[in-house]
Amino acid sequence: MKQTPANLGIDQDPVRHPEGCRPGMDCDTWLIENATLINPNDDKPRNGSVLLADGKIQAVGEINDHDCAAVPPEHRLDAEGLWLMPGIVDSWARLREPGLEHKANIATESAAAVCGGITTLCMPPDTDPILDTVAVARFIKRRAQLAGRARVVCIGAMTQQLDGELLSEMAALAEGGCVAISNAQTPFANLNLLRRALAYAATFDLQLVLEPTDPSLSARGCAHEGMVATRLGLPGIPVSAETAPLAQLIALLQEVDARVHINQVSSAAAVDMLRHAQNQGLKITAGVSIHHLWLTDMDTDALNPNTHVIPPLRTERDRAALRQGLADGVLSVIISDHQPHE
Repeated sequence: MKQTPANLGIDQDPVRHPEGCRPGMDCDTWLIENATLINPNDDKPRNGSVLLADGKIQAVGEINDHDCAAVPPEHRLDAEGLWLMPGIVDSWARLREPGLEHKANIATESAAAVCGGITTLCMPPDTDPILDTVAVARFIKRRAQLAGRARVVCIGAMTQQLDGELLSEMAALAEGGCVAISNAQTPFANLNLLRRALAYAATFDLQLVLEPTDPSLSARGCAHEGMVATRLGLPGIPVSAETAPLAQLIALLQEVDARVHINQVSSAAAVDMLRHAQNQGLKITAGVSIHHLWLTDMDTDALNPNTHVIPPLRTERDRAALRQGLADGVLSVIISDHQPHE
């Protein structure tokens, strides 16, 4: 049997082009000099250099003269006055491929991501076809390899076709490369199915990403239920649409030892509930979308369609609580919730 060459298998390297190193991109040696290095392992920024070779970081900080001399002049970059930091991970970004390529695709969105310093994108499962099989996950990985930009990793579907009725083969999806499992914004048919999903995930130590929302409370809503929505005549989404299912989930986690991440928190009440659950030792983490840290329901006052987001922008008090939760570590992730439209 013919042996497969290195980097030709889609499961061997999630970033590098499937045909291997490309001259001028993956394989060449580069030296970035005089940068301000932002390293999470350091107490404060420091000046230094970074040596890259064969698609990997070879040295950080002071680079010896021998290694510097081996770098051709055209591959030396003077970064004086610039910051150099590890690539940013966006853990929830829709790239519209497969299914909605007329809006965007993996190549365009991963190219845009790296221009903003984002080097890893986590794609939720609500693609078309749904990301509930290993074949779809491998297709996405292959497309990302061919694009050769940001690393794209998949979040598999918890239920078949994201219908909330039948559990998917979550363990197979994880073995096929999915870094987490989620049902996106689709609710479960009943709490017993959710409990079974948590138990399944706990058995295989899978990371679950959930977005608690009660469809009966949020149905047809498009803004935070409050004075602004009332004045504009917009159907509101109450805070209880988030906190009621979150309370149910926390109750289940007290019985099932699963790892759960709440993807988008929008309210002060939810932050308080999460703080209490974490203090109890439950394996629950949470994140917030970046627009919820900057905007409030007051920004919907001009009927700006760009402020129509789910979950909705809430009050200034909620925004302050989200910022405090992030500072306290209750919220540990900031996402873009990137969703390209026409």
